[in-house]
Amino acid sequence: MQRLNTFADIKGQFKMGDLRVVKLDFRSTIHLGKNISGIGLEDSLLIAHSDTLFSCLINAYAEIHSGNPNAVDELLTAFGDGEPPFQISSAFPYRTCWNDLTYYLPKPLVGYPSFYDSTLGPKLKKEYGKSIRNTQLVPIDIFRDWIAGEEIDEHLPKLKEQNIGSFCTRDIRPQHARDRLTNAASIYHVGLVHFHEGSGLYFLVELNDKTLLDWKMFETVLHQAGRNGLGGRRSHGNGVFDATVSELTDDWEELFVSRGQEDFNGFINLSLYLPETFKGLEPVSYQLIPRQGWCYSSVTATQTKRKKVTMFSEGSVFWNEPKGILADVTPDNGFTAHKLYRYGIPISLPIKVLEEKDDIS
Repeated sequence: MQRLNTFADIKGQFKMGDLRVVKLDFRSTIHLGKNISGIGLEDSLLIAHSDTLFSCLINAYAEIHSGNPNAVDELLTAFGDGEPPFQISSAFPYRTCWNDLTYYLPKPLVGYPSFYDSTLGPKLKKEYGKSIRNTQLVPIDIFRDWIAGEEIDEHLPKLKEQNIGSFCTRDIRPQHARDRLTNAASIYHVGLVHFHEGSGLYFLVELNDKTLLDWKMFETVLHQAGRNGLGGRRSHGNGVFDATVSELTDDWEELFVSRGQEDFNGFINLSLYLPETFKGLEPVSYQLIPRQGWCYSSVTATQTKRKKVTMFSEGSVFWNEPKGILADVTPDNGFTAHKLYRYGIPISLPIKVLEEKDDIS
């Protein structure tokens, strides 16, 4: 295989769309609920899953094209044909500290290179495991070394001591609900996140077919989506954001250049992934996440619960490149306003998957 050294080489060799980074600066608090019974409201995630983000964008697109009822169907049909007009990652945190911008990415769900060093004893490997066991996000420089199979031991103290929550403030606010029949009130609590100045969420977007959606329209959609808000509790003013679209910087291009290197033998997801079939699926290490909940629609006030699906989480690793589908999750309860979908088409990056040489006991 020809060795490719630049991002321009990669775009010439592989079928790639136009990739850019979108930063979301929140003008209010945000609630990103968990699909865990009992604590879905009391806590809030620090990432927006790609299916949540996709729903936000498509609803905004539908509002902009409210005079053309076929516009949304035309866009979504393209996803079903296996040629998605655009792909998005999940939205992860970024922070700015003393003009130093840091993007965070999901921790790869495979061991870092030292785990495969047969000269390290089991006890030392356990200590390494403890140091990053609860880490969910890693800075882009460590992520780049990790997926390239390079040593990151010197960064372990940084990972262990990093405080992801230091660039935001978490809050739990009491809310009340009133029973319509008995007029009895009950108290519940909602977890909210307030990002500090210079911090927020970002995601990657890759436009593949600009005849259906170009950058000008995409930015219009982002503006509308920002006014509507992202996540839950939007009726309380949460999730409102300003969006900025930027070209890929050198940090990002280095990640995608690895697509052309023959010694990168696996792929890591930056989005939720729902395969069309499990036949031929070659997972290396993964985590499953249930996706369910109420739908939000900009064209009908009817509320209904979508069908539940289980997807591969961000950071999951596969031998073969994941493609994914747009899943129809319209419930069988007579909801006919329109189809409901879950976005399961990931943006993925190549990763060096190393072989285990010594058991961890």
